[in-house]
Amino acid sequence: MISTHSDYIIRELNNLIMLKSKPNFAKKYNYADDTLLTHSKVGAILFHYNTRKSVALEVTETGFEVETYNSLFF
Repeated sequence: MISTHSDYIIRELNNLIMLKSKPNFAKKYNYADDTLLTHSKVGAILFHYNTRKSVALEVTETGFEVETYNSLFF
Protein backbone atom coordinates (compact mmCIF):
# COMPACT_ATOMS: atom_id res chain seq x y z
CA MET A 1 0.00 0.00 0.00
CA ILE A 2 1.27 3.45 -0.86
CA SER A 3 -0.05 6.96 -0.56
CA THR A 4 1.14 9.59 -3.02
CA HIS A 5 0.51 12.99 -4.53
CA SER A 6 2.98 12.24 -7.31
CA ASP A 7 1.82 12.04 -10.93
CA TYR A 8 5.19 10.43 -11.66
CA ILE A 9 4.50 7.49 -9.33
CA ILE A 10 1.02 7.00 -10.83
CA ARG A 11 2.53 6.95 -14.34
CA GLU A 12 5.15 4.41 -13.28
CA LEU A 13 2.52 2.16 -11.69
CA ASN A 14 0.52 2.33 -14.93
CA ASN A 15 3.66 1.51 -16.93
CA LEU A 16 4.27 -1.58 -14.78
CA ILE A 17 0.66 -2.67 -15.31
CA MET A 18 0.85 -2.13 -19.09
CA LEU A 19 4.20 -3.93 -19.41
CA LYS A 20 2.75 -7.02 -17.71
CA SER A 21 0.47 -7.49 -20.71
CA LYS A 22 3.31 -6.79 -23.17
CA PRO A 23 6.03 -9.34 -22.30
CA ASN A 24 8.11 -8.51 -25.38
CA PHE A 25 8.41 -4.85 -24.33
CA ALA A 26 9.12 -5.79 -20.71
CA LYS A 27 11.92 -8.10 -21.81
CA LYS A 28 13.27 -5.52 -24.29
CA TYR A 29 13.59 -2.92 -21.53
CA ASN A 30 15.00 -5.42 -18.99
CA TYR A 31 12.06 -5.50 -16.59
CA ALA A 32 12.01 -8.63 -14.45
CA ASP A 33 8.63 -10.34 -14.34
CA ASP A 34 8.44 -9.97 -10.57
CA THR A 35 8.59 -6.16 -10.87
CA LEU A 36 5.50 -5.98 -13.11
CA LEU A 37 1.97 -5.54 -11.77
CA THR A 38 -1.09 -7.61 -12.61
CA HIS A 39 -4.01 -5.25 -13.18
CA SER A 40 -6.49 -7.52 -11.40
CA LYS A 41 -4.39 -7.29 -8.22
CA VAL A 42 -4.20 -3.47 -8.17
CA GLY A 43 -6.72 -1.14 -6.59
CA ALA A 44 -6.74 2.63 -6.26
CA ILE A 45 -8.66 5.00 -4.02
CA LEU A 46 -8.66 8.79 -4.19
CA PHE A 47 -9.15 10.66 -0.93
CA HIS A 48 -10.70 14.05 -1.64
CA TYR A 49 -11.82 16.57 1.00
CA ASN A 50 -12.02 13.93 3.74
CA THR A 51 -14.18 11.62 1.64
CA ARG A 52 -13.31 8.35 -0.04
CA LYS A 53 -13.81 8.24 -3.78
CA SER A 54 -13.01 5.34 -6.08
CA VAL A 55 -10.49 6.38 -8.74
CA ALA A 56 -11.67 3.84 -11.28
CA LEU A 57 -14.41 1.26 -11.43
CA GLU A 58 -11.85 -1.13 -12.82
CA VAL A 59 -8.09 -1.15 -13.18
CA THR A 60 -7.51 -2.41 -16.71
CA GLU A 61 -4.47 -3.72 -18.58
CA THR A 62 -3.67 -0.09 -19.41
CA GLY A 63 -3.75 0.99 -15.76
CA PHE A 64 -6.07 3.53 -14.18
CA GLU A 65 -6.86 7.22 -14.52
CA VAL A 66 -6.63 9.79 -11.74
CA GLU A 67 -8.22 13.21 -11.93
CA THR A 68 -5.56 15.88 -12.15
CA TYR A 69 -4.75 18.04 -9.17
CA ASN A 70 -5.98 21.14 -11.01
CA SER A 71 -9.38 19.65 -11.82
CA LEU A 72 -9.87 18.57 -8.22
CA PHE A 73 -8.96 21.77 -6.41
CA PHE A 74 -9.34 24.69 -8.83
